[in-house]
Amino acid sequence: MVTPPALALVLASGLFVFLFIRYPASGADGAYVVHSTGVPQTIVALVKYLEAQGNELASLEIAAPSLEDVFLELTGRRLRD
Repeated sequence: MVTPPALALVLASGLFVFLFIRYPASGADGAYVVHSTGVPQTIVALVKYLEAQGNELASLEIAAPSLEDVFLELTGRRLRD
């Protein structure tokens, strides 16, 4: 059984960072999702890395885990599985 403190721990365990990256050298684009407990540090590190590689951060979105994300984390399966 999942207790309220356990649920609170999962909810507080981090945020999702959604990234859309442009790779000018190849003309390609990429979309990625990163789970982070230190979002500001993660963003700074990602931007520095992308700049060093000659790539561009086209967009970024930060979101808290949904209830389905929490369920997946706790059970290892989706609601519809």
